[in-house]
Amino acid sequence: AVDDASMGITTVIRAEEHLTNTLRQGLILDALVEDGPPGFLWAEGQVFKRVGLQMMDKIFSSEKYPANFGQCIFRVTPQLQYENQAALRGLQRGNSASADELMQVNKRVLTERNKNAENLKRLDEMDMIPVRYGDKVQLLHVKSNAFLSGQRAMADIDRANLLLTLEDGGSNFSLFMVSPRYQFRTDGDAVFYTDSLQFVSIEIPGHTIGGSNLPYNPQDPDNALLCEAALSESPSGWTIKKYCREIGRAHV
Repeated sequence: AVDDASMGITTVIRAEEHLTNTLRQGLILDALVEDGPPGFLWAEGQVFKRVGLQMMDKIFSSEKYPANFGQCIFRVTPQLQYENQAALRGLQRGNSASADELMQVNKRVLTERNKNAENLKRLDEMDMIPVRYGDKVQLLHVKSNAFLSGQRAMADIDRANLLLTLEDGGSNFSLFMVSPRYQFRTDGDAVFYTDSLQFVSIEIPGHTIGGSNLPYNPQDPDNALLCEAALSESPSGWTIKKYCREIGRAHV
């Protein structure tokens, strides 16, 4: 992982509750992949919903951070509720529900979405609960305010993997279980920033968030350090770094 010295961080100011080295719900972070060439989980988020991997090879030689580092920032959130949304999708696929049934479920979906939005707003007001292995979490892309989400569709470039996108509001496909990359941690243990962990899809078993050596856009040779990220059956380890925003020479 990249440490503070290599990133040029000179001062870090943290509130008392941030002094521990455990990952906590609500924290803003970046994720560094360990398997293969290292890189940050990335998403453009405004026009393109696909997710990528901003590679680090030689990226710090001329500048402190990648030019697009603001697109590599995520927030870990507790599991939100999507039961009514899933029920509505089931009714729409079955094409057998009456108009009244659909109207009632749509009302429940709206209530569910409003409750999820309120829970996200309260994150900064809540006590930061430590994340433990076995917990279900979601990763909110800070720039776009959309959730990382797996899809039951082939990835655009590496067709052996599944598509990883951003989804407004999230869904059950946005739920991931935090799992240890190696067996020296078990369910119930606190997650530390130095740990190597995996994000395992809840909705698509056997698949984890992973990186790729294949380019995000093969038609853009000027952006060769941007690769595709996807849901993969091959496990990938990630190291979490707490995000520190730069203000002059200090970072907070």
